[in-house]
Amino acid sequence: MSARSFAQYLSGLSEASLVALLQARPDVLVQPVPRGFGQLAQRLSGADSLGAALRTVNRDMVMVGQAVVALGASATMPALVRLVGASEPAVRVGVAELCGRGLAWNSAGVLYLPQPLEAHWLAEIGGGRPVAKIAGSVLAENLRVAVGAFGAATDGLRKPELTARLCELMADRALLAKVIAALPKPARDRLGEFRRGYHNYYYSGFGRPRARGAADRDPTELLIAAGLLLSVNHEPELPREVAVAGWLAERELTLTGRPVIPPAGGDEAAVRRAAQAAAQE
Repeated sequence: MSARSFAQYLSGLSEASLVALLQARPDVLVQPVPRGFGQLAQRLSGADSLGAALRTVNRDMVMVGQAVVALGASATMPALVRLVGASEPAVRVGVAELCGRGLAWNSAGVLYLPQPLEAHWLAEIGGGRPVAKIAGSVLAENLRVAVGAFGAATDGLRKPELTARLCELMADRALLAKVIAALPKPARDRLGEFRRGYHNYYYSGFGRPRARGAADRDPTELLIAAGLLLSVNHEPELPREVAVAGWLAERELTLTGRPVIPPAGGDEAAVRRAAQAAAQE
């Protein structure tokens, strides 16, 4: 999601599309005007300009943009339609409006956002690395526990096979949603804390002996036993896939479309009399 790829997208726009984008983002044309598409991409990706642009978006555009972030490298149109659960035309409208404001672009069928905007929405979703990235630092036996927690067979599987199986399981959002819904409330609350990064302050040192009198089953241990957290060097790490599933469980990514507002009606003569009366007051 580099500025260069954004610049390449901008350079391929038609004159009419580029003019419309600049009309939607006039702040990027302050003097000195951008000299080339690289500088234009940088200005469109600036925090102040993005903040101004976000004040012009509607709820559907936010939902589509957050869905793009949640999907990451798999943010294709079919994947967006499945995640949002709306019709393809409705999703395409949201995508077109984001692209028209320079808040997203399409590259080889995958949607991207300017990096600061992606980071902004990703902070709300939470989570860190995808499970495929984490698994290399996880002991094979811990991977076996995670795979088994989802009800999958693990006998005879080596670490590469366990990694591949866990990636498949965590790609199933319906399965993750079911597992999360079955958690006791303390574990769901702890999952939310991991998503928001609070564990960095309160739960460092997992896996080390706890003081006498601590609860028999800490919520963090429950999350690991459920396969939702992975232990990396005695520290629990939340896969991005689980964070996305937890985030989705807290909201509905539904698109409502533009509201239908009936035209103003009324008696023209009555309106005229009311206006005359108001003018005389």
